[in-house]
Amino acid sequence: MNETEEFDKFANNYDAVLDKELSITGADGSYFLEYKVKEVLEYEGNRPIKLLDFGCSTGRSADCFEKYFSQMEYHGVDCSSESIKVAQDRNIQGADFIVANGESLPFENDFFDVIYCANTFHHIIEDSLKDKILRELYRVLKPGGSLYFFECNPLNLGAQIIMKLCPFDRNAKMITPFFMQKCLQKAGFCVLFMKGLFYFPRFKVFSVFTSLENTLKKYPLGAQYFIRAKKEK
Repeated sequence: MNETEEFDKFANNYDAVLDKELSITGADGSYFLEYKVKEVLEYEGNRPIKLLDFGCSTGRSADCFEKYFSQMEYHGVDCSSESIKVAQDRNIQGADFIVANGESLPFENDFFDVIYCANTFHHIIEDSLKDKILRELYRVLKPGGSLYFFECNPLNLGAQIIMKLCPFDRNAKMITPFFMQKCLQKAGFCVLFMKGLFYFPRFKVFSVFTSLENTLKKYPLGAQYFIRAKKEK
């Protein structure tokens, strides 16, 4: 079974399965999605933008984008047709969900102001395919536009455990932040910064430690990492 078939199989209960596996962190998928969307908001502000959600899965992140980006034109793409059906059934006003292969996106050159990609690339096993898809993302991003890239971090033991427990992540290939940075630069992106996220569980007992994350973020050792990159003008 390939990755697309795997996600087609889980599409109807994807969110529930993910929330179950994430419960050991003290939070659910919605919490982590909203956290990332707020990261985008911090740098972009609520302004009129065309946004590509690459690897949008069942469209859960679109709810968060609708909440914080009232002037946004949202396009979500995923290779799983069943996941896109679930996303379309959410009936999110103004959201466009389409089935698309990352090697050939159905958009013109320099089309998007922002590209958001969260926890997608660990399902792209071959490095040559990663390179090809990143070049395609670069093509559809406007000069001066930003790519917001989030991934699970193999340098973090907790992230490794969660990935092994999650049924649709067991065949995934985790990517170090340093290798990913090189891939982005190879595709033409200018990497602005890289930082770590989610160093501590979200249970209340750990709340005293989560305030330390702003200090720790310069060390990309959290359960996930975040890279902001630009297509230079």
